[in-house]
Amino acid sequence: MKLMKGMFGTLVGVALATSNLWSLDTKNFKWDGSLDLNSLKTSNEADFNNKANDARARTALRVSLGVGGQLADDVSVRINTVRVPAGVTAGQFGAVGAAASASGNTTVTQEQGLWEIQNAYVDVRDLVWGVNAKVGRQNADYGLVGYAGLYNNDALTATAVDAINLDRKFGWLSANLFLAKPNEAVANGVADGGAGDQNINILSLSGNVKDVVGSAPSIPVTVNYYHATDQNAATPTDNDNLGIYEVKAGLGLMDDAVSLGLDWASNTGQLNTGATTKTKYSGTLTALSAGYTHKETGCGVSLEYALASGDDSVADTSDKSWRDLASIVPAALPAKHYGEILGGGNLGAAGSVTQGLGSAVGVQGGGLKVLDLNVRYNPNIMDNKVGLTLDYVTAESDKQAAALTTSKKIGSEIDLAATYKKSGDVWFTLGYATFTPQSNSTVLANGLLKDSVTRLFAKAGLRF
Repeated sequence: MKLMKGMFGTLVGVALATSNLWSLDTKNFKWDGSLDLNSLKTSNEADFNNKANDARARTALRVSLGVGGQLADDVSVRINTVRVPAGVTAGQFGAVGAAASASGNTTVTQEQGLWEIQNAYVDVRDLVWGVNAKVGRQNADYGLVGYAGLYNNDALTATAVDAINLDRKFGWLSANLFLAKPNEAVANGVADGGAGDQNINILSLSGNVKDVVGSAPSIPVTVNYYHATDQNAATPTDNDNLGIYEVKAGLGLMDDAVSLGLDWASNTGQLNTGATTKTKYSGTLTALSAGYTHKETGCGVSLEYALASGDDSVADTSDKSWRDLASIVPAALPAKHYGEILGGGNLGAAGSVTQGLGSAVGVQGGGLKVLDLNVRYNPNIMDNKVGLTLDYVTAESDKQAAALTTSKKIGSEIDLAATYKKSGDVWFTLGYATFTPQSNSTVLANGLLKDSVTRLFAKAGLRF
């Protein structure tokens, strides 16, 4: 409780200081926050062997507290802090023993170390010539290419980025320019351009064909260009330059009850290692989706197929494997992960293989194919507040070296979950998941071990 009061006090202090600076009444500010709880018990996820009897249990808690409001006409501010779990046991409440500081938090000081500033920005509407500007630390959602925000993985990760976000509408066309600085390198007296210096620039154009021709069905289209750089060493010739062209399109039919989607992206750029060694990027991403939702009941079914290209030759200087923004900034994992177990972040001795479509790829890696079938059913019980879901996910590599005798297949997963929504802002989920690994999988390196991974999970969410 002391910690909570301390965090509220800090945010109130910032809000009061800001409002006093602008001579405003604090009634213009509003509190918000969230709580996410993820409890799980998993067996066999590290070795796929029943005889080894390995198991892992964990309860992770993520809490966010924010305050924001209007400073002046068309000018608002937001400050948000998030408490994120740390490690497998560190960051949990109530740990005791000699290693308490490593295995859990027993003091206010230890607990405060888990709170991070995730949002701290000023938002100005119609800054000049109709351009809106959001400046400061903020979240960003670019789907399968990259994401900064609250993740629903095992670790309940939270990320944000310092950026300038500009947008403007030109009739039916929306334009967005996102200039981000994930890491400012300061090493050996070099304040800019030193080892680890990272930049992400994104230009996005979007619109809906329906707004142009009037009577057509809803066809949203977005075209994005991403350019990300990472200075690998404090010399100009050692750097990573990644370009991504992306086209996303959708189609809504029957009053949007039927939806079709396409997401296609292609890599450009190159990795420069010294003055002469260059590896050119030419990977691609293709994601297709189709779904139907009965609007009156919320029942529905959807199918998604995603292919992140792989490379079966690591000896040349052309990298045909798909690279997303996480290849430059590891924290920028895609917004979507596939499967409670496959995408949770802890599968296999080396960790996750499908946390994001690009995370299993690496430099000249094997790529990834994922098929995800989702079925949703809302039974007419408890005032229709209960929702049942079933997910079936399969995953395999796209390419691998011809000399390998192991399998490209990774395995398949079935997830069953029941969610009770007390209200729109409070919900509870119970579920069971099982993953069946492919024997002798190249990615899992599991040899003949192929016992299923099982998981029981419970989740809760609160927004205010």
